[in-house]
Amino acid sequence: MSALCGATKLFEESILRKNVGLIDLVQMYPSMQIPFETLVQKCDTIMPRYYTIASSCIVAPKEIKIAISLSKFDTPHQENRLGLVSAYCELMSTDQSIKPRIFVKDSNFNMNNEAPLLMVGPGTGIVPFIAFSDERKHLKDAGSPIAEGHLYFGCRDVDNDFIYRDYLASMVD
Repeated sequence: MSALCGATKLFEESILRKNVGLIDLVQMYPSMQIPFETLVQKCDTIMPRYYTIASSCIVAPKEIKIAISLSKFDTPHQENRLGLVSAYCELMSTDQSIKPRIFVKDSNFNMNNEAPLLMVGPGTGIVPFIAFSDERKHLKDAGSPIAEGHLYFGCRDVDNDFIYRDYLASMVD
């Protein structure tokens, strides 16, 4: 362990690049006698996560949808580990006793559906456009005039990140 502390490159290669966490260090070096209080003090504060709403309040006024990909990675001991917040959100979907704290920011955004809409979502920026598309389809089905809309987006890992694949395929005119 002392060799790691004095060698920046070794520390970077052995710890940082391998996503070694505090619990991993304790398991890797059982001779370290770290008091529990010290371990807790060294843990980072879990900051709130902000998610974009993927649902329209016109289509579902009492429902809010968000999009979350479950983060998964391997530890240095080749154990599978899940992302902290994404795993917690997955647990909430099966355990109704868990009640999250939700803060909704008011918005005065008003979309003009009579003007053509060009939506560009680079990377993970597609989520608000799912809400736009839902709302536009709902209004169109109700007989409102809706101008054409086009969505352009990127997806690095189609097999894992293209979570709206079927939905988007159903929205093509």
